[in-house]
Amino acid sequence: MSTADMDLADIWELTLKIVQPDVKRLSFDTILKNSSLEELNGNTAVVKVQNDFAREWLAARYTDKIEDALRGIVGSYCKVQYTVGDSPQPSEQGGPAVKARHRASKPKQEAELKVEHEAVPKHPKGPLLIGRQLQKRYIFERYHVGAYNDIPVSFINAMLENRSHSPLFIYSSVGMGKTHLLQATARRMMEARPDAKVGYLTSEDFTNELIKSINAASMQAFRDQYRQLDLLLVDDIQFFAGKEKTQEEFFFTFNTITEEGKLVIISSDRHPKELTTLHDRLHSRVKSAQIASISATTYEDRIGIQQKWMGYDGIALPNFVYEKVASRVTNSIRELEGALTNIITRMNIIGKNKVSPDFIDDLLDEISPGSRPQTVTVAFIQKAVAEKFNVNLEDMNSSSRVKAITEARQSAMFICREILNMPLESIGREFGGRNHATVLHACRKVRDAMDKDIASKDKIGDLLRDLKRI
Repeated sequence: MSTADMDLADIWELTLKIVQPDVKRLSFDTILKNSSLEELNGNTAVVKVQNDFAREWLAARYTDKIEDALRGIVGSYCKVQYTVGDSPQPSEQGGPAVKARHRASKPKQEAELKVEHEAVPKHPKGPLLIGRQLQKRYIFERYHVGAYNDIPVSFINAMLENRSHSPLFIYSSVGMGKTHLLQATARRMMEARPDAKVGYLTSEDFTNELIKSINAASMQAFRDQYRQLDLLLVDDIQFFAGKEKTQEEFFFTFNTITEEGKLVIISSDRHPKELTTLHDRLHSRVKSAQIASISATTYEDRIGIQQKWMGYDGIALPNFVYEKVASRVTNSIRELEGALTNIITRMNIIGKNKVSPDFIDDLLDEISPGSRPQTVTVAFIQKAVAEKFNVNLEDMNSSSRVKAITEARQSAMFICREILNMPLESIGREFGGRNHATVLHACRKVRDAMDKDIASKDKIGDLLRDLKRI
């Protein structure tokens, strides 16, 4: 079917098919399946949902994905507003939409990155945002600050106040809130400076834009667009690996912005020293930045994170919900949010008064299997370390001298000594019959690495904290 012949129901059906893979099945069945596209007029799309909870839930979590899907279908950007039942109640301020049958224009072959002008009362033109649209929920008002992330937050505050500490490199494991922090920083900059030119994008976005510019013979425009920014934020720069031309262009962009006293923040899922696939010039430049990590969260952090979200969203939950989730969902903040979202959705279906600690435990068994408290054993430590170091579990007891395997094995021995306080001989028996001297050497080597190398300290420290909480 041509998009030119699609009515609102057809467009919405296709939109849901595009969005569905990114939405939990229960949430999709209870919220999105019961929604409809009521109006599509100009650059405004009005989506009708069943209740206020559905409206707030979608507005906070999936508006960006819906807008991206609609843009791919109709060929132009549509700002989504929500209405409940028959009474229009847009979640964003704006004039009333006019109901109309939509005749969709032919979509563009490739959706391009948005260049947004957001209205700021202090300046009629507003700040300029180049790159990705900022997600509405990624703001500082919903960002919890604790010992695990206070250093990068402090650096960012100083950057925004007096332009110090640039360039800044932020790293952490996947799902620990780097994207939230970068987008909140971009938004704060635009709120504080009505004339600000801000760029927020991923390394993949930068690469794609570069390729388009080369093909269109518009490299000067590409360079001017990025090198005139007041603040450039690039997420996941580890994906620059193997892209020589991209790295070269980013290197010169990076240098130009910083030499002019402007601000650069980049993020990665690993320490700069581990980005060995970057070419030498860029690798050296990245390593010379201010470096700050987001480390593993504590139980208290995870309680605070949930309370921060729910306080901002105006949702009241029993304390036992926070406690259960904090004790069982420990891998990442992203998983924490996913678990809490599932719980809230289920609570709204069955009624809050029917939710008990046992109900939450059963639900967490479903959405986070294997998260019930366990006894820490040598085998448990070996498995945890193998996963953290991305090696095969059976290699822990092998004779392999591959560097990655040796480091994982030695780290596991060290952790057994720290957590279980086992004799060296006993640890050796659990690791393929190794002797006392081998285990002692392993423990000393890991301790020395932690003292000298930040990345090693963070990795082992994360494992120790997680295992001690069990």
